[in-house]
Amino acid sequence: MTEEAVKDMLYGAIKELSKNSKYYYRGYSDDFSSITPEGESHITALLTRIIPMMDKAEQKKITDQAKEIVYGTLKDEADKWNDEDDQ
Repeated sequence: MTEEAVKDMLYGAIKELSKNSKYYYRGYSDDFSSITPEGESHITALLTRIIPMMDKAEQKKITDQAKEIVYGTLKDEADKWNDEDDQ
């Protein structure tokens, strides 16, 4: 799962919660809008599930970057050896 996928899931879930008056009371302005207690409970549960996904996505990103660096270095070394062999 990518960071982008996690962001999309989080945005989508919050958007859906905010549309439901059971979870979010929408007043005539932002000052009079609020999350209901049941909405707070759902958001907490959502974050409890999303945070591990965020961690996995971040770890995958770091691993992918490390692989790119290693593979790039190995390719550069192989190119040098090939160039030396050609001479």
